[in-house]
Amino acid sequence: MKHSFALLLVFGLVACRIDKGGTEPAEGTLLVDIRDTEFTPDTVTVAVGGHVRWTNRGAQVHAISSTVFTSNNLFPTWWVEARFDEAGTYDYFCTLHEEKEGTVIVE
Repeated sequence: MKHSFALLLVFGLVACRIDKGGTEPAEGTLLVDIRDTEFTPDTVTVAVGGHVRWTNRGAQVHAISSTVFTSNNLFPTWWVEARFDEAGTYDYFCTLHEEKEGTVIVE
């Protein structure tokens, strides 16, 4: 039996949801692949209130951290989605592989 879980975190500026496989993103959600050596794309621009979804497409476990949120470990095919409610530039990185970095620009 396959188990699924979801976790919703709210940090004022950002709401996050972590899940594994299966759920299609809402229309307009920007998609970022987490590879074992990089984020693809590494910079995205989203409107205020917009969503970004990071999906682990690598073979290793990854986790994302920024000044406004930190995800749990994301196993291959698992994803985290965040809604950005305030304009700004949000840099993020993989907490397990800190050389891997990216940016979300919210306009």
